[in-house]
Amino acid sequence: SHHDVHHDKTVFNLLPLKYKKFNMAGRLDLTSRGLMIFSANGEVLDQISHPSYDVKKRYLVQVDKPIQESDFVEIFLKGIEDDGEYLRAKEVRVVDSKTSTISIMLQEGKKRQDHRMFQAIGYKVVDLQRVQIGKLLLDDLDLPEGKFKEVKLEDIF
Repeated sequence: SHHDVHHDKTVFNLLPLKYKKFNMAGRLDLTSRGLMIFSANGEVLDQISHPSYDVKKRYLVQVDKPIQESDFVEIFLKGIEDDGEYLRAKEVRVVDSKTSTISIMLQEGKKRQDHRMFQAIGYKVVDLQRVQIGKLLLDDLDLPEGKFKEVKLEDIF
């Protein structure tokens, strides 16, 4: 967010002054990292964020212990009810069983959804990185963490 009563700095401290008034499409909590999109255009941010536009977000999630696809894929695709909310993945698969890394694609990102889904089946998320929003892939941007690059709408949609 722009301001956080619990922390001196936010992601906006990484951006040049001309972007300070922008808003973001979706948020990442303090324990997460990865791709974020900022814009002054509220319609664009709404198209990226609102589930009715079907802009998917992919995350690489590392959990605290070994995991097999049979442990969670069917459950996540069907959905989990947590704290009165229905949490569901559009796509999910194990990327690396040695590091317990999973790729999970969401259509909507409810507050701490990835963390809550894994917690519901007995796992703790130890690392979470957003690697894709729409067509935009973090790997294609060749950006070190904490850096930014301007992109065009056609890169996202």
